[in-house]
Amino acid sequence: MKDRIGDAQSSLNESFQLLFGEHELLAKVIEFFPYPIQIFSTDGIARMINKATLEMIGIRDVESHVGIYNVFRDPIVRGLGCTEQVRQVLEGKTVYLTDFNVPYQDLKRHFNMEDRDIQTISSDITCFPLKNADGVFEYFAAVFIIKKYTGEKKKLI
Repeated sequence: MKDRIGDAQSSLNESFQLLFGEHELLAKVIEFFPYPIQIFSTDGIARMINKATLEMIGIRDVESHVGIYNVFRDPIVRGLGCTEQVRQVLEGKTVYLTDFNVPYQDLKRHFNMEDRDIQTISSDITCFPLKNADGVFEYFAAVFIIKKYTGEKKKLI
């Protein structure tokens, strides 16, 4: 099962790499992709998020996140001991975070989140580098597979 998931994640990574040169098409794919996606610059700052990120994770609006949020400075990512693992994407590696369980109240405490009756969001996250047409690493993507919400799912999706 893990091999199939790994193959699917590798295929997704390759597909994004092919689209990277087609900026307009890539933006549309990200916008309408049914899973939360965030695109980061190499300094860790969020440069793009899609509608699924807003809806499924509960970020209130794009303006409070894009250009402001930094994954390398995120106290939750640090608290879960994942910062160095995520930094491996800067070395050109694809990074798989499994069973990334985040208390929703912690998200609300640190970020501009919607008020939802959720205790925890459990997800798997795949981070991979994005290279431009010249093969230069400029950004990286994080794709979230939300596995489970604990607590009431009021106003979700």
